[in-house]
Amino acid sequence: MRRTLIPAGAALAALFAAGLMGAGEPVIRPPQPRSELTLSVGDYYAGEDVTDWRAFNLAMEDCRRRSCSQLLLPAKRYLFDDPEVPRRAGAHIQFNGLKDVVIDGQGSELVFHHIRGAFTFRDCQRMVLRNFSVDWDVTLASAGDVVMEPGAGKAILVHGDEPVDETTPVAAVTEYDLENLRWKMDAAEVHGPRAIRLLRSRLLHSPDFERLPVGATVVIRHYVYNGHAFDFGGAGNSDLNFEDITVFGCPGHAFVGYGCDRGFRIARTKIVRKPGTSRLVTATADGAHFGANHGDILIEDCEFTLQGDDSVNIHSVWSRIDAAPGAEELLLKSRWFWAVRFDPADEIRLCRRDNLEEYGAAKVVAARRDDARQLYAVTLDSKIAAHAQPGDYVANVTRSSNGFVIRNNYFHDHRARGMLIQAGDGLVEDNRIENVMAAGIQVTTDARTWQEGFGSRNLVIRGNVLRGVNYAMWERGQTGRHMAALNVVVDTETGLGDYPVHRDILIEGNTIEDTPGLAILIASASGVTIRGNRIADANSQPFYFTGAMIDARAQGTIMVTRASDVVITGNSLVLNRPTFGREIYVDPRNTSGIVVEENEGFQ
Repeated sequence: MRRTLIPAGAALAALFAAGLMGAGEPVIRPPQPRSELTLSVGDYYAGEDVTDWRAFNLAMEDCRRRSCSQLLLPAKRYLFDDPEVPRRAGAHIQFNGLKDVVIDGQGSELVFHHIRGAFTFRDCQRMVLRNFSVDWDVTLASAGDVVMEPGAGKAILVHGDEPVDETTPVAAVTEYDLENLRWKMDAAEVHGPRAIRLLRSRLLHSPDFERLPVGATVVIRHYVYNGHAFDFGGAGNSDLNFEDITVFGCPGHAFVGYGCDRGFRIARTKIVRKPGTSRLVTATADGAHFGANHGDILIEDCEFTLQGDDSVNIHSVWSRIDAAPGAEELLLKSRWFWAVRFDPADEIRLCRRDNLEEYGAAKVVAARRDDARQLYAVTLDSKIAAHAQPGDYVANVTRSSNGFVIRNNYFHDHRARGMLIQAGDGLVEDNRIENVMAAGIQVTTDARTWQEGFGSRNLVIRGNVLRGVNYAMWERGQTGRHMAALNVVVDTETGLGDYPVHRDILIEGNTIEDTPGLAILIASASGVTIRGNRIADANSQPFYFTGAMIDARAQGTIMVTRASDVVITGNSLVLNRPTFGREIYVDPRNTSGIVVEENEGFQ
């Protein structure tokens, strides 16, 4: 099949021919020990009243004070349930100022009790944490059935024998396949239900439960973002290695770093159900979440499953213009104010609120954080603020989380998306994503809800397998933006953005199987090559007017809209069952420089 719509530019062809795409290998510096001293937590149990938590803290403080090179945990089960923990602010274990040290669990199991983080890091550099598991000894999620209660409406009858009353936390409710102990792929959901009350024994009611179908089995997540396993957010944290760690459960993200510096590696790590149990959820939120940092991120050889949200999210954080008091000064607010940071010499860009078109760039001369008013006052090295409009977006591109590699991982059977890629200079290679509710790979910029991501430039997506993804109807309705198994889009307040925020992207040699709608969607982009991908059994369900209300009605198996300089070549489509679309659709109204050639199986 050869169809050339408008010839692509010679410069674009040369770029892909030269292979000048993707990230270099992230740099994560190893410890540089200042001594050969090895300490063991087992040596800090002097006295009958020394608990696991106290012994660990004593050993950690001694390690910091004496600059030890290695801290060992004798292999056993550690329980951190001290009543002193909730009397203190922060996580169970707080690493402060640790540098150049290896913490080796030697196969230990670390069990946490309180609903707060396991580990936080502050001003820590060149650390390795390895060889242990993390778990909580509290119920993170419960199953239940949706029933119709006369005179009250829909309610949830909670399974099990643990106490249930009006104080029982109900953070989110999602349909669940209890027989197979996995998330239902096209699930009805309620987030943050209001006015929870106990109608009778084990029967919980909220007016928001009316959105759930009677007879459905659901999972109640009691917590979502309440306690992360490893939180390395904040300036001063860099070169942190996590390897051979297993997370059986946590009431939040397994790994999270907002506003940290650079250099983070997660390797040979698992987020899985604890063997011998029938637990419904592992981490109640994301597997690994990185925001507003300097990059050098590596995630390799991992397995993440059964968590309550995405396996991976790598992104930056938008600020918005509140006012421009002078030609060189901006007052900025952000949904993520606590995570935003501006430092002298940081590079910023000004972007229009409707489509994120860039209209100005400058460097920060000075920045002042006003916690009382929840804003930043930023002074710039040029007069671009004279053109600023309230509500426009500001990107601190110095903290764009660019520079990452995600390879050889298995992400499966969990809620939400496989990967949210909202940064650039990246390589996503040889991963397997199976049975996740929404998109397998979502390259996006969100200027509507989450206000994350400055766009992906210089990105390679190669050799991945996406199977059984995007069955949820969240994005396949009439206002859906991320309609495909693999998306490259900008999500604006009115629909898909028409400015090419994403640039220079190679999608090559991937396999996409068993998805109900589009396999690949390209929008808000320029300089994209889709080459040598194998698609099987896409479009297995009707579109149901997908995208119709945002003037982007879904068509075909590969769809291109609001984009330029896109090459689609050498791809194949195989159908083993009836389909509702098998074409490569290019929107003639808003695309240019599109080449479609030598593809097989498409109409």
